Amino acid sequence: MIPVTKTNNCSTSGLIDTVNFGIKQENLATVFHILRSQLYSDKILAVIREYSSNAYDSHIAAACSTRPIRITLPTQMNPYFKIRDFGVGLSHQDVQDVYAFYGCSTKRNSNDFVGQLGLGSKSGFAYGDNFVINSFLNGQKNSYNAFIDDTQVGQIALISSEETTEENGVEIIIPVKSGQERYFIDKATEFFRWFPVMPEFIGIQPTITIPKAVFEGSDWKFYGSDINSMALMGCVSYPIDTDSLDGFDDLERELIRAGVAIKFKIGDVEIAASREALQYSDHTKKNIRIRVKAILAELEKVISAKFNGCGTLWEASCLLNKVDDFSSELYKLRNLFKDKMKWKGQKLSPNYGFHTSEDVRFTKYSSRWNQGKIKNQGNDSYCVANSHIIFVENDTNAQNSILNKLVPLVEDSKTTACPVKTIFLIHFKDAATKKAWQKNGFDAPIIQYSTLPHKVLTQYPDYTRSGSVAGSTAQITKHKVKEFKFKAAAPMRRYSNRSDWWESVSVDPETDSGVYLEIYGFEYKSANLQYAHPSFLNEVIKSLDEAKIPVPSVIYGFKKSLTANKVGEDSADKAKKNPNMVCLWEYIKNKLTETVKTKKLSQAWVDRAHFKEITNGIASNWYNRCNSNCAQIKSVDDSNGAYSSWMDAADKMQHTSVANVIDNIVTLCDKFNVKIDTNVKPSIDLKRLAINVEETYPLLSFVDVPYYSDKKAKISKLLTDYINGIDALKKSGV
Repeated sequence: MIPVTKTNNCSTSGLIDTVNFGIKQENLATVFHILRSQLYSDKILAVIREYSSNAYDSHIAAACSTRPIRITLPTQMNPYFKIRDFGVGLSHQDVQDVYAFYGCSTKRNSNDFVGQLGLGSKSGFAYGDNFVINSFLNGQKNSYNAFIDDTQVGQIALISSEETTEENGVEIIIPVKSGQERYFIDKATEFFRWFPVMPEFIGIQPTITIPKAVFEGSDWKFYGSDINSMALMGCVSYPIDTDSLDGFDDLERELIRAGVAIKFKIGDVEIAASREALQYSDHTKKNIRIRVKAILAELEKVISAKFNGCGTLWEASCLLNKVDDFSSELYKLRNLFKDKMKWKGQKLSPNYGFHTSEDVRFTKYSSRWNQGKIKNQGNDSYCVANSHIIFVENDTNAQNSILNKLVPLVEDSKTTACPVKTIFLIHFKDAATKKAWQKNGFDAPIIQYSTLPHKVLTQYPDYTRSGSVAGSTAQITKHKVKEFKFKAAAPMRRYSNRSDWWESVSVDPETDSGVYLEIYGFEYKSANLQYAHPSFLNEVIKSLDEAKIPVPSVIYGFKKSLTANKVGEDSADKAKKNPNMVCLWEYIKNKLTETVKTKKLSQAWVDRAHFKEITNGIASNWYNRCNSNCAQIKSVDDSNGAYSSWMDAADKMQHTSVANVIDNIVTLCDKFNVKIDTNVKPSIDLKRLAINVEETYPLLSFVDVPYYSDKKAKISKLLTDYINGIDALKKSGV
């Protein structure tokens, strides 16, 4: 990318002496450390973004911009992040003269490329102390190890050179620290969402979902609430910060806040050195504003066409209501063009009137908060237009069993893209009344009641409890009972009747003892005070089992009444006053408190945390490599040597036999706000042992683990022989 140049006019006179700014040799380590460790706020994302951008640029240079780059995401079995391009490759001279130097770039003379700073190729050092570069060029493969040496300046060393039949290009290999594989996968999933050409993924195939644009035009797409607005330049997306856009009017700011992706030509906006954000220079703000003004003009035409394209006033009113719906992707546009949302020149309102009279009635059928059964909600004269509403004409003047035809409209549509939530049943006095009424402009679609099938309601879960259907006596009886016990691990599915999860039981909540939950509508009151489906209680029981917390033999369910004159008289309130009845959540908290009081648990938790800290920290350079499936150190002779001592201690600190229990207890403690004593010292000082390993076996930190199966055994033997050799020398006193 061609940098934006600024002309500085500086008049000088009377200067006695001058000196140019520069960097002294003794300060290079400090400056490079800043560029490596402090330039990027998200170091994993920086590695993915910078090397992907370099690969993208290489494909541009090689005139194969539509070809996917190749990405290998890390796993525990193969803890490496790899990016392979099929571009121009790197010569040995390129590596020595450009790749190894900060600030050197070959991309500043063209806006075909996104790179220009000469920093991204070193971003691997932001994450770790070494990475591998494989360059394939004209039948020759050169492999380099980039590493931070004792001077903290860093080096690139040619470690092998061989003939190859692979295509030209570059492969970057980043060793991934243990336990951080998922972070690479998650960051890659988000980053490549906006990549111009979806990469070819080897091994793990991430699920990358690209949201559907609501509106789109020339080099822009409006997504609404699905995204935050961004600038797309080359292969990188940059968030647009509204607060930095001084000089923009309210309408322009509203569009940026609404969720729009704008594609810019390379060089149209300036970026920060980290490539994590835009630089809001005059050049950047000017070009953003030019694009925003053009989008507003284009978007106005698109939206006007959308409304004018509606076939009826009802359809246009539904669209307007969607704009005013907070959960809609169009909601953020409501203030942009509210005066321009018209249908055939008519200003719209989301309220749709019915023109009712004594001879024309609209009866509303819906459920409370769109959940549970639909019921007759009485007559109405208007509604807020919505695509989830349908109108049915009672052309047979039916008086009975109306729900047998209306309920299926709601229940059978629940899995469709536009489920029915409200039905208006229209009653006309006679045919003449209907004909006269239709002249008033009601144009919503109407279904004839006589065309609807009559269905038995017991096939729908929410309607199996009605006293008017056969076989419901047991259900009615159960609804009158106030005390139950939970059927743990009941063989039922999530959509089973909630009452099926509870069995009536003879217990006195005022005098008996036990563990209970408050229930309402056969849903239990969860730890966060929300009512939940009883099926989720099995997950609570499972988590207790995994944490070795005793599960109560019986969990009672006591009904709660929300009727004002019955408050304090229901089973749940009686249980609360009984000191021998303990709420399940209080029971769990008490058991957790008892458990974490033991020194053993706190010690095990601190030990595991200490192990993770050291193996992801100072020991990460060699521990993961020397214990991976690619190269395992085996058969170390000296059981008292530095490496054996380290491995014995590391095994003990992981507490493998109880690791799952410990992790589950900690998860429950976080949920129930039970504190664990973390002031306990680790059982073993792994940091001291890790330092001893590095000092005793200095070459372990520079091991280049092979990636091909036929070399696993060989490298494992070499590593083991190296450690045995050092141990032997130590024993002999050399």
